Amino acid sequence: GDCVLDSDGDGLCDEQEIPGCTDTLAVNYEEWATDDDGSCECPPSNNYAYSAQAVQCGAQIAGTLTYAVDGEGLVGTTCSGQEISAAGVWYVFNAQSDQQIVLSTCGTDAFNPAGNPLFDSQVFLFRAVDGDLDNLECLGGNDDGCSEGFMSEVAFNVEQGEDYYIYVTRF
Repeated sequence: GDCVLDSDGDGLCDEQEIPGCTDTLAVNYEEWATDDDGSCECPPSNNYAYSAQAVQCGAQIAGTLTYAVDGEGLVGTTCSGQEISAAGVWYVFNAQSDQQIVLSTCGTDAFNPAGNPLFDSQVFLFRAVDGDLDNLECLGGNDDGCSEGFMSEVAFNVEQGEDYYIYVTRF
């Protein structure tokens, strides 16, 4: 066997290549695939607590829950009397002073990317016990807390210098 064509130079003849998703982080990773065909469905970059997107007071954040996976094993657990019902994404807020903060998805349908509407959200707040992201303590959460619709809002007091992890998901 001589190769007639090995266009990607991986030592495997083109006619023997198996197309599919070769990204091990993708939700549709195919171990048997030898040639990436562009079909990979990767989780959002802030899918895990350790890759939480930093946010500041007054910020409006656009994001996506498409292809989110439950990396921390939270789905089915309860936080602040609310069952976490789906995989979500993470944000981190570092408090610059002692103050009350309001997290809200109320009225956010205008901020969602086209084709990815979020009609029903849940918002949860955690802190990493002793800075350990494998030991998250629930500080609060909400499902359907807005005056209309099924979006969520939660208010909480923060302490200067502390990091707070925000988990946003759909219901």
